[in-house]
Amino acid sequence: MDIYYHSLDDDLVKLYYNFKRGVKVDNKLLQGFLRYYRPPHKTNIAQLQRCGIEDRSLLAALASSGCMTLPLEELCESTAFKYILSNQQAEAPYINIKSNITTTELVYSFKKNESRTFFIEHVKSLLSKSKIIIVADKYLNNCRASVVRFFDILPSNASVFLSHPLSQELLSELKKTKPNIKIKIDTVSDYKTLHDRYILIDNKVEVILTSGVDYIFDTNKECTAIIRAV
Repeated sequence: MDIYYHSLDDDLVKLYYNFKRGVKVDNKLLQGFLRYYRPPHKTNIAQLQRCGIEDRSLLAALASSGCMTLPLEELCESTAFKYILSNQQAEAPYINIKSNITTTELVYSFKKNESRTFFIEHVKSLLSKSKIIIVADKYLNNCRASVVRFFDILPSNASVFLSHPLSQELLSELKKTKPNIKIKIDTVSDYKTLHDRYILIDNKVEVILTSGVDYIFDTNKECTAIIRAV
């Protein structure tokens, strides 16, 4: 099964094909695009038709795979990183190639008191259809409110493997809102021995947190997060 890392908005699809064909393009725009682009990207027939792209072999492959008319916001949900590179838009699930929030490593960096709404929405999207999640953070018992918020964005039937056990009181609280979620101790990975905090999603995407799960939501401290394919 092919892995697609992200989608492109229509402007960047046109830029991509013009660049491939040797057509003169805006160099500054191209540099921004190449900083973020990770092939292959996910597209569909409707987008190619909107952009006037006549690639017969690709159109035939997309038709046979059922990639026809989904809106970009839904199309990107089947990619590894679940975002759309854009030259114009900057609201989730779009990432603007002119943005200074992320880099080619998908690094988010937030100062104290800076909103994390965009990042939270991205993490929520990554988790939306996940089945197996490993969370490595030994301080979860010290940030009850953030743990509750984190579990609120997890799928109801997910299996969550923790590097360190939660208190019985916190476990009971989580089970009240997510009775079907499975919470176990991770006995397989090496995350417990590592300094940073980690969230591993279906063994495909890893979120590295320098300040822990707490500061996904709590803005009282700076937070840096890296999202990468495993």
